[in-house]
Amino acid sequence: MIISRLTRQQRRHQRVLVSFFHLLLAILLPTSFPYSPATISAEDQPLEPSLRVGPQDLINAAKSFRTRHGFHLQLVAAEPLVRDPVAVDFDSQGRMYVIELPEYNQYESRQPSVKSGCVKLLEDLDNDGYFDRATVFMDELNYPTAIACYENGVFIGAAPDILFCQDTDGDRRADTREIIFTGFGKDNAGERHLNSMRWGLDNRFYLSTSGGGGNVTAVQAENKTPVSVNGRCFVFDPRDLTSFELTSGGGQHGMCLDDWGRRYVCSNGVPMDLLIFDDRYLQRNPYLAAPSPMVGIAPDGKHTKLFRISPPEPWRVARTRLRAASDKGDYEGGQPFGFFTAATGVTVYRGDAWPKDFRGDILVGEPANNLVYRARPQADGLSLAAQRADDGSEFVASTDIWFRPVQFANTPDGTLFVLDMYRELIEGAQFLPTEILQHLDAVSGADRGRIYRIAPDDFRPRTISDLANHTSTELVTLLEHPNGWHRDTAARLLYQRQDRTVIENLEQLADRSTLPQGRLQAMYTLHGLHALTADVVLLRLSDAHPQVRRHAIQLAEPLALTSPIVASKLATMIDDPEAIVRYQLAFSLGELSVPGKTPVLTELARRYPGVEWIEFAIRSSLHVGTGAVLANLAGDKAYSASDGGLPFLNSLATQIGQQQRADDLAVVFHLIKDLPESASQELTTIITGLAAKEGSTLAAQLSASTAGRVDEVTHKLLEDALVTIRDAAQSIDQRVAAVQLLALGSAEHFSEVLSSLLGPEQPPAIQSAAIATLGTWQENTTPRLLIEHWPTLSPSLRQQTSEILFSRPHW
Repeated sequence: MIISRLTRQQRRHQRVLVSFFHLLLAILLPTSFPYSPATISAEDQPLEPSLRVGPQDLINAAKSFRTRHGFHLQLVAAEPLVRDPVAVDFDSQGRMYVIELPEYNQYESRQPSVKSGCVKLLEDLDNDGYFDRATVFMDELNYPTAIACYENGVFIGAAPDILFCQDTDGDRRADTREIIFTGFGKDNAGERHLNSMRWGLDNRFYLSTSGGGGNVTAVQAENKTPVSVNGRCFVFDPRDLTSFELTSGGGQHGMCLDDWGRRYVCSNGVPMDLLIFDDRYLQRNPYLAAPSPMVGIAPDGKHTKLFRISPPEPWRVARTRLRAASDKGDYEGGQPFGFFTAATGVTVYRGDAWPKDFRGDILVGEPANNLVYRARPQADGLSLAAQRADDGSEFVASTDIWFRPVQFANTPDGTLFVLDMYRELIEGAQFLPTEILQHLDAVSGADRGRIYRIAPDDFRPRTISDLANHTSTELVTLLEHPNGWHRDTAARLLYQRQDRTVIENLEQLADRSTLPQGRLQAMYTLHGLHALTADVVLLRLSDAHPQVRRHAIQLAEPLALTSPIVASKLATMIDDPEAIVRYQLAFSLGELSVPGKTPVLTELARRYPGVEWIEFAIRSSLHVGTGAVLANLAGDKAYSASDGGLPFLNSLATQIGQQQRADDLAVVFHLIKDLPESASQELTTIITGLAAKEGSTLAAQLSASTAGRVDEVTHKLLEDALVTIRDAAQSIDQRVAAVQLLALGSAEHFSEVLSSLLGPEQPPAIQSAAIATLGTWQENTTPRLLIEHWPTLSPSLRQQTSEILFSRPHW
């Protein structure tokens, strides 16, 4: 089905009809608020009058926008060409594939069933920068939410499936429809579905699974054991659809990658999180307790002040009043707007049409506040700090409360598109009180939708040539194009073609491109052709740009195992001036053999004591060889005396105790025997860490393997712990640590002491520590003690007790 562009006469008729509709709406559903948001407060609004406000026609909607000076919005597509756009991607010709989602909130609708979702192909036939024709590429889709172009088709995320649909005969309609992956979870409220399918530097597609989760299988795989994907990022190779990978970060509705492959996600109250590590490094070390990989980079987070210019929806004011009057007390100070409640579509601008200093800026839609927020990230140690970029206003804001910017796209013309779902209600209907929802139409606007271009005032439309018609050599030159879309599309086409005749061209580009993104893209394209050599990587390990060096370290991981010169170069990079490079080095060294990585990891720890993320990366690399690093550091008195020195020794010892590797234990037992009397702090730190989890089981091994030396230290530790536990003047944290130390002793000596700490007169943290310590022993006295105290335990402590009681079969 093809939907043609409206004629001028049809547009005039449409405006007349819309104006008549507005007049009728004003008569039948009068609103009760003035136009200035400054004059409205929650207290002014009664609950009973109509809570609905009607839409604006295209002309008045265009007049509703306020943009940053030097920019304006251009309407590039609207109803009837498009409705409810939630995701787009562009093929090699610059044609736009649009996911339409009219089903949103349909489950709460009192109206007849809305049509299912579809993918439309939009084309600009006269190259004037505006789309003229829409063709239904694939219809009857079950809640589609993500899309990416590949070959002559698209991957479509429509839970529970990821589909691949192709147009094999050139008629703009898909004639093949294949399920590639299946098992993704579905969210009835429609707010936590798979989304944001993005092409990565490593020639893989990345997809946010959101909170819908699911247990997924690859349809073409021989082993179809389902894998949980809840809250993860789903990664797949379009040339090998028999498997997939998972990595950090799920995101709610919004995930993007910047020029350097860094990933960002957002959720309702979290405008932007940076994924600070790739948890594939954790899979090699299951004993490492990992912090959240998502680091908030917006300084004020949810409470970032937003400069809304639209009046509040009457229903939102009414809901705020209900919340403020409820047992839960006031809600956000009684304010119904002005902060992040629906952050969505986080996107890094990667184009070349805006002024250069806007590249790398982060944009987030706030459809509940009818605006687009912009932040400018700056380096902040290993992370970023993204400060507001527009003082006292928003990059884009509208007075039209139907403006719902839910997603963005970097475009072939170097600008940024805004996907406006254009809905009366953008919230999940199930989250609204019944007394409010009954006054609304949950699917109003399902037949509308707009897509805008954010353009600088001097922007002129560009003619987009079909990159698929370029030779492979020409595509290589596009890898250093200033527009990110050109680089991504050229890289994807080269990966599809697997044309090895351009290997030399790529090697030259990796060496000589004046654009660091070009050098980086050339390396990864060589990697995708299985043609990346040690010589190319060695040069980039000394690149002038730190992000190129960081990626060169990653790409060097397999090469370092066979190339001594690459391994030697990596060892020298502990002197790199950039923290992000050293951070990556700490992760990548884990791929080397123990003799190769031990001295470098030791030196990294020695140089950066107490730097949490560096130490975390070092521990991830010590899935083997922990004992050697511990022995090296324990013998360095200056390191032990440094900030963070002893705590890191303790964490390494704890990891050894959990891993129970014979070679590491042998190293540590030998170390304990040989440490001098002056190293009492180090000895105590290592012993307490080593036996932290296993309790008396490992303590017995320590005693037997260290000629009894550990007994003296342990005896003193336990005596001091008992004094601390009984001293009410000590802090809760100190007493909790002392309770945990009793695990070094035996149930015979300390069960009654711990039992005395389970009474209701003790702080909950002390009770919890006592329960955990009792659980480290095997003796049958533990269940009796725990059950005796069951009647006085709080619900959370009962839960902890239950888990311990059922953790050992003989209990």
